[in-house]
Amino acid sequence: MRLLLLSSLLLLGACGGSPTVVPTAQDHSAGPVSAAITVIEYADYQCPACASIQPIVKQLIARYSDRVRFVFRDFPLEQIHPNALAAAEAAEAAEAQGKFWEMHDKLFESQAEWKALADPIPTFTGYAAALGIDAVRFRADLTNHTYRPVVKDSAAGALALGVNSTPTFFINGKRLRVNPRTYTEFQALIDLSLRDVSNPQSPSSASNAAITPEAPAAPASFPVAPVTSTAPETPSGATSR
Repeated sequence: MRLLLLSSLLLLGACGGSPTVVPTAQDHSAGPVSAAITVIEYADYQCPACASIQPIVKQLIARYSDRVRFVFRDFPLEQIHPNALAAAEAAEAAEAQGKFWEMHDKLFESQAEWKALADPIPTFTGYAAALGIDAVRFRADLTNHTYRPVVKDSAAGALALGVNSTPTFFINGKRLRVNPRTYTEFQALIDLSLRDVSNPQSPSSASNAAITPEAPAAPASFPVAPVTSTAPETPSGATSR
């Protein structure tokens, strides 16, 4: 237990050092809007690490459904994941029909089926039909790139915050530079954050202010050559963890 607490404090100590980010009315979120703790995730549907951490996030959403707000934002890394943008558009098209989280989950769970397809739209349309989404409208939205500006805006926001890898998490506006590796680590981190909100003078708050640890080893990354364009279409220096 003591080791787990120390690990959580180290992760908390790795927060900060970047602009803060706040949720908006346009965000895809689960949990109460008035929650004391908000977790924001920037992710890429084709990113293997993002797919790996989603079961953990789903467990956390279920456990803290009445106390923590979880927000998902798009950051497709198009240089290394050619179908990520189309997948993000698919999720946005599903959102327009009230099925965002269902499509979100299906895209991550079925990542291996569509990641290498030359044209993933027929497959995404099949997912939509299975989820009870109007497939004709959905496919038209994908073909016409109706929601591409929404995805691009999210990616531009990520770049403005200095996000350069996926998944990237923010807890109450502060970037978590070292991702928890297990459900237990993430749970302990949220519990400490909830404790700090309830008692700002708690020991974990003091430790967080003092600790600036050497970052633990992170999951494997996929480096991308830096680009000079400022457009969010090809995020500069972005990597998938």
